[in-house]
Amino acid sequence: MTKQEFLSIVKTYLTLDLSDSPYHSIDYWYPLQSIKTAIPVVVFDLWKMYDDDNGIKQIETVLSSLSIDTATVIQDQDFNTEPKAVNLKALLYEADADGYNFPWYVESYYYDSSKQWMIYTSHEFTITFAGEKLVCAAKKIIDHKYLIE
Repeated sequence: MTKQEFLSIVKTYLTLDLSDSPYHSIDYWYPLQSIKTAIPVVVFDLWKMYDDDNGIKQIETVLSSLSIDTATVIQDQDFNTEPKAVNLKALLYEADADGYNFPWYVESYYYDSSKQWMIYTSHEFTITFAGEKLVCAAKKIIDHKYLIE
């Protein structure tokens, strides 16, 4: 699958009405579940990771291992899907007004200009890594006790 095909698929899911979607799952949501066979993905329980002092540090280590600092984010909230730049490592440790970390309240898609990877967070408090190098690093670095299969 080419980068353009991947981005086209992601874009169609960003505007998808999920009320009757077959891609809705209790484990993790669209779009990464439906394209799992074409693009490597791995999903972790973000809630458990924040409960453990070492969990979030493992995500930071994954990002550092691939020199990922900043990303573009698109959040699927209030029909506002305008992309904006964020510092991912700083975002891991920032809390919102309610004290929750790493935007869990809304479906968020993080990627860089290479379009070789994507990080997806859901309001079910999961984090999904997509793309060969990112998935490989996450599987190697992040403790499997956080893994959702």
